[in-house]
Amino acid sequence: MKKRVKKFFGIITLIIFLLSISLFFYLTFKNGKSAGVAPETQGESSAIKYFSPGSDKIIITVFDKVLYTYNPTTTLSCYIMDNSGQLVHFRQSDRAFVRILGVTRLYTDNIEIFHPEKSGSEEDTLFLGNITIPLPGKYLIKVCLGLSINLDSNGTLIWPFGCYDSDSSEVIDVYEK
Repeated sequence: MKKRVKKFFGIITLIIFLLSISLFFYLTFKNGKSAGVAPETQGESSAIKYFSPGSDKIIITVFDKVLYTYNPTTTLSCYIMDNSGQLVHFRQSDRAFVRILGVTRLYTDNIEIFHPEKSGSEEDTLFLGNITIPLPGKYLIKVCLGLSINLDSNGTLIWPFGCYDSDSSEVIDVYEK
């Protein structure tokens, strides 16, 4: 009988120990990694969160989604939101390349947009620039973020791509008028 009681308390102790370890790791993961803050900066309230490909959401905004051939230019912005809805900063080496791909006609163009000026310095949470599409049709707009973009002489991406291209995109219609 004593052996059964000892075995029972041993199993209960083991279960409590395993649950404690599991709870510890769960709370550590929940409070550390999901906030997107490095462990050494968790205590700092002014920690800067930088863009991380795949974990942050790229948001592309096109100011005019309908253009005309007599006025084929619009402004495009690109910024990043983390899982908590906070703006994410870009590193100084990050660059934003806009890919304009024809949907209704064969068309490819790649341009770079830059950080806007804010009080004499760059606004590092935003890329902003004008894009021009001179031909009528429907176009897919994507932004590729990274250090560089690898293109051949025709403007086609070649492997390896060189920058992060998410599933975020916008569609612009250009009409002849």
